[in-house]
Amino acid sequence: MSRIYLFIGLIIGLGLTLSSCVDREFDEPPLNGEDPAIDASEIITVADILEIWEPGQFVEIGMEKYLEAIVVADDRSGNFFRSLVVQDETGGLTVLLDDVELWNKYFVGKKIYIDLTQLWISDYNGLPQIGFTPFDDEGFMTLGRVPAVLINEIVISGSFNHVVEPSVRSIDDLSGSDLNTLIKLDDVQFVSGIIDETYADAVNLISLNQVLEDCSGNKIIVRTSGYSDFASLDIPDGKGSLVAIYSVFGSDKQLLIRDVNEVMLSGDRCNINTGVEIDPEDIISVSEMMQNYSPGVEVPLNMDKYLEAKVISDDEAGN
Repeated sequence: MSRIYLFIGLIIGLGLTLSSCVDREFDEPPLNGEDPAIDASEIITVADILEIWEPGQFVEIGMEKYLEAIVVADDRSGNFFRSLVVQDETGGLTVLLDDVELWNKYFVGKKIYIDLTQLWISDYNGLPQIGFTPFDDEGFMTLGRVPAVLINEIVISGSFNHVVEPSVRSIDDLSGSDLNTLIKLDDVQFVSGIIDETYADAVNLISLNQVLEDCSGNKIIVRTSGYSDFASLDIPDGKGSLVAIYSVFGSDKQLLIRDVNEVMLSGDRCNINTGVEIDPEDIISVSEMMQNYSPGVEVPLNMDKYLEAKVISDDEAGN
C-alpha cells in the first residue's frame, strides 16, 4: 500500500509542478480581426482601377497590386448574385465571384484585399465590374467570375466591423461617381400605382422594377431579385428614407436594396405636383377619341384636348 501512496504523491507533485509552469496569460485575438501584412506601396484605389476602364470594353488590369476596400453589399439577402459590392474613399466596384453564401466570409463591414494580378475590368450595361478572364457566352463576350477554387487566394480577408456611412443624395443629383456605392435618399415614396404589389415575383422567381419618387416627381427604379428574401413583401405605402446601392442599366438609374430594414417608409405621403394642371373639361376618353377613327385613313384629330389613360404595356421585355 505504501508504494501506491508514494506513486499517487508523485503524480500530484508532478501535476502541481507542471501547472506552475503554464503561462496563464493568453494573447487576446484582435476584437475586430486584423489586416494582412501588405505594404502600402502595393495597394491602389478604386479610382486607380477606374482610370483604365473603357466602357463597353474588356481591359486586363494585370497589376501586381491589391485593391483595399470595404464590403458594402453581400449576398446574404439574395438580392446580389454571386458578387460583392466594395467601396473605398474614392468610389465603388462590383466584384464577380463564382460562389454562393459569400457573406459567411465576406460580409458587410469587412475589409478585403483583392489581388488584381489576374483580374479584368469591364461593365454590365454601364455598371463597372471586376472579374476573371472574359469568355464567349453564346455569341456574347462576358466578364468571367473568379473561380470558386481561387477566391480565397485572390480575395484576402482583413479586419471587420467597419462602418461605411451612406452618402445622402437626391434622385436628380445621382451621378457616375456614385455607382456601386452606398447612398441614402430622404423624403421618397413608391409611386401610388404599385402600393398593392410586392418587391418582386417570389413565386416565379422573377426580378421586378418598382418605381420610387421624391416629392418633386423625380423617379428612379428599385430593382429586386425574385430570389431575394424580401421579394414577397408588400411595397410600403409611406414616405421616408431608403438606403441602397446605386446602379445603372443603360440609361436607367437603379437602386439595389441590400437589407429591407433599410427601407424606412412609414411617414405621411407627399402629394406630387407635376406642374401640369388640366381642366377636367379638357380631358377625353379613348372611346371619345375613337369616334374620329376611320379604318385605313389618317384622320387629324385637331382637338385641343388631353387623352387620359393608363399604361398597361411597355418595352421593358423587348417585345
